Amino acid sequence: MTGKNRKSNSRGDIIRATIGDHANQVAVGKHIVQKQISQVGEITEADLDEVKKLFSDFKEQVVKKAPPEKRAAALEHADELEKELIHKKPTSTTFGYVRNWFVQYAPAVLGGLTSIFVHPIVGKIVEAAGEMAATEFKTRFG
Repeated sequence: MTGKNRKSNSRGDIIRATIGDHANQVAVGKHIVQKQISQVGEITEADLDEVKKLFSDFKEQVVKKAPPEKRAAALEHADELEKELIHKKPTSTTFGYVRNWFVQYAPAVLGGLTSIFVHPIVGKIVEAAGEMAATEFKTRFG
């Protein structure tokens, strides 16, 4: 059939979607409401050890790549963020100003800092800190 003679069998909107490999909770259509409820597992000593390892690796990058005149301050910012995560009381405020500090003064190590922000264990700790903290973190940092 040519486009001129073709009749449409659809009524209303045509909706198409492409979903990526790592999609989580996806809905396609109109007037969809979703709510996801998940139980966060308990934060274990192994989780906290993993966080310590992440920061140990990050601090090595800071020593190697941060400008010498900013190195001590960069390590202090890393320590502050690590303590907040280890004590399971992370706030998006701290994540935000630490990130902003590194953007301004030590951008060469932003990749390492970003790998901490997106690490599943850090996500687990943020989520365990409470729904409000997790929502704000996801809004600000993805």
